[in-house]
Amino acid sequence: MAKCVILIFVLLGDLAMAGLTAPTDVETTGTLPKGIISPRYRQYVTTINERFGENGTVAPVAQAINQKISWGQVLTNLNQPEDAYMKSKLDASLKAMGYNTKTGLAGAISADVKVGVDIKTPLIGYGINDTTSVALIVPVYTVNTSVASSFVASAESMNWYNSQTSAQAKQAFKQQLEGVLTSTLNSMGYDPLASEEFTAIGDIYFVLKQQIYEDERHSVLWKNYIIAPTGIAPNPDKIVDVPTGDGQWDYQTGFVYQFDSIIPASTIPISYALNATYQYQVADHIEKRIPVEEGSILSPNKENVRRKLGDVIWLGGGLEVGKSGDGSVFGVSYDYQYAYANQYAGTAFDRQNYNWLENLEGDSEMTSATFKYSYSTIGAFRRKKFKVPATFLLTYGMPISGRNANKSDIYYGEAIFYF
Repeated sequence: MAKCVILIFVLLGDLAMAGLTAPTDVETTGTLPKGIISPRYRQYVTTINERFGENGTVAPVAQAINQKISWGQVLTNLNQPEDAYMKSKLDASLKAMGYNTKTGLAGAISADVKVGVDIKTPLIGYGINDTTSVALIVPVYTVNTSVASSFVASAESMNWYNSQTSAQAKQAFKQQLEGVLTSTLNSMGYDPLASEEFTAIGDIYFVLKQQIYEDERHSVLWKNYIIAPTGIAPNPDKIVDVPTGDGQWDYQTGFVYQFDSIIPASTIPISYALNATYQYQVADHIEKRIPVEEGSILSPNKENVRRKLGDVIWLGGGLEVGKSGDGSVFGVSYDYQYAYANQYAGTAFDRQNYNWLENLEGDSEMTSATFKYSYSTIGAFRRKKFKVPATFLLTYGMPISGRNANKSDIYYGEAIFYF
């Protein structure tokens, strides 16, 4: 399979980042010969530091956590009996200084989020006949998230702080502001914001490829994938969430057309390919955070809703230069992907609340380029100059532009053996 969909979600009160990623190979029409077993090992490495926003601009993934904090939010969080005196004193002194205790700015949350993903993927393929092959793909994710946040005081906060003569009041106030994000998340039932590292299986792929037409220069491949929800599904209680699957079944189908030729005035083969793929995502039910107002990110409301993830269209074109079964091959492709917006339905809230959730996530798209180098020993093996028939592959996937999608370069390697 030439594309592994890496599902990265940074959930900021159910604001999910789209799972579109740059492809990791140039699509061709090749299948395994009859009776050939092909064990393979793939590895994907990527870091998630930036994303394309709604208007296509690039921003850090933590931008949605970076929120302004009003005095009203600070006072609301002082809701324990032991906080009554501090709340009263803060409210009175802010008013005495002429500050608005509801909308005045106490400061802002500054956050930094980095996500590293390493996917080790064993694969086994088998040629049923000379035109049809099947494969099983089992990805194993190692995820490392680094999360840090701090409170940046406003000028009003600094003025209030400097006006106080009580060291005890200053310390209590400082602790309250520095813990405003933690206390807000706790009050809504979210897990504490923390870094983590874990290893887990991802969604398993069942693959069927069939070459439905071939002559001396032209060939057409029909490809089909069934994707089983064996990975870790999204968790609505985690602010920074990196699931290894999307929690529901997918079916992906498409066609690849390939035209083989020779570079003029040479004997060097060149192949051109066009790819068109559609991925249907089966509706399911999942627990989600439901917004309390339009544009709201954090929410205390949860519900098990009916979910229909947006289907994905993938169009691409590429070329390869070199003999695919003997020596070096260089390839490049240009791809466009579009994912329709997710749809949600529930019964606990007004329809408008589910519309707000759909608008938060929105549709997504990405254009990307993939650069490939592979080396095959098959020809050398046939000439008895190499002991093992194999192909070794290195690719680099580079997002070019996008919307509501990760801006994540992908580095990919694969070792393919034939028996």
